[in-house]
Amino acid sequence: MLKNRGKYAERKVAEFFKSLKSKSSLFDFIRLPDARVGRGAGKQVGDFQVFLPNNHIVVEVKELANASILPRKNLSQLPKMRRRGMAGGKTAILVYHTDSKTWRVGDFDWFYSRRSQPSWDLGGLVAHKSIEDAWHYFVTKFILE
Repeated sequence: MLKNRGKYAERKVAEFFKSLKSKSSLFDFIRLPDARVGRGAGKQVGDFQVFLPNNHIVVEVKELANASILPRKNLSQLPKMRRRGMAGGKTAILVYHTDSKTWRVGDFDWFYSRRSQPSWDLGGLVAHKSIEDAWHYFVTKFILE
């Protein structure tokens, strides 16, 4: 069903973030409302905002039923993400592949540097078996570096 596309992945991320929040006072997050729920408020910068000591992270969650191609039109928030990055924030784009049940994560720069392409081939991003592994990879590579 079209209106439910991506909801499984978003629910898994929300559950994972709730778990992190319950285990650490150094982690907080908010779920941003979908544009279709926001009554014309416009597309949000992402699905979640995450707060860590000295870090703010925008998290966008995508779900793909096919291989590893994400059409550019499905990530229209790049300009808003760029502005957030210019203000010191980071961006994680988490992609769940329903066929392989794997997660991939890329940062804003990976997607933005390929913005002229009609779609992104995510095959160059590491596949993770769980949301926990993908998040740990992102934080280790892009936040703690």
